Amino acid sequence: MRVCPKCGFREAPIWRNRMAKRMYTQFCRLDELETWEPELASLLKKEGYAFIDGVKYRLTKRGYVERLDAFLCKHPESTNRSLAEPDQEKHLAKFIHQPLNQTKLLEVANQKEAK
Repeated sequence: MRVCPKCGFREAPIWRNRMAKRMYTQFCRLDELETWEPELASLLKKEGYAFIDGVKYRLTKRGYVERLDAFLCKHPESTNRSLAEPDQEKHLAKFIHQPLNQTKLLEVANQKEAK
């Protein structure tokens, strides 16, 4: 939950961080948003996208609302509906563990270096 250090404003506790591939995008369910911020929820139901106070909001097909600060977007313009992050990982599995058959390649490479 974000808290403004100047005025003490606390945002709704419904926003959660994405776990895989995206570092800065947060999400919540549409029904949660209807409870906490009904004006934003009705706007997203009508248009599917909103740009409010430097934050981009998008309604997904599965009924989730994603949000991202515009300055963190690859395309920060208010007219661009993309919520892509500039440093988004495309293949997360390669960074968590070695892909299949990679260990065999490493063994061969190590044998060539040892000779």
